[in-house]
Amino acid sequence: MNFLEELNKIERDILAYYEKSFNEEVEEYQQNTLVKNKLKELIMNVREDPDKVKEALLVLAKYTGCAEDQEIAEDIIEALQKGNYITNEQIDYFDENASTGRWF
Repeated sequence: MNFLEELNKIERDILAYYEKSFNEEVEEYQQNTLVKNKLKELIMNVREDPDKVKEALLVLAKYTGCAEDQEIAEDIIEALQKGNYITNEQIDYFDENASTGRWF
């Protein structure tokens, strides 16, 4: 699967997650984390292409709205930063595009 196909599949998975109903908050959080961690893996695989990294970060930012989403995104960004998969500039790009930016 090429990058755009994979990115679109992940975005569809995120949308499908939002359509589901869960019996327990723990299960919901785990599913949210699982689907968004696919973006982390994709970024790790395309780290040599800054444009692709930005596209994947934009999808993560687009679906980072509530406190739970922000926590998951922060964990992903932190792991990517520690592994030198993303730059500070790319982190700024994520922050500028995150839905939570409207709260600040």
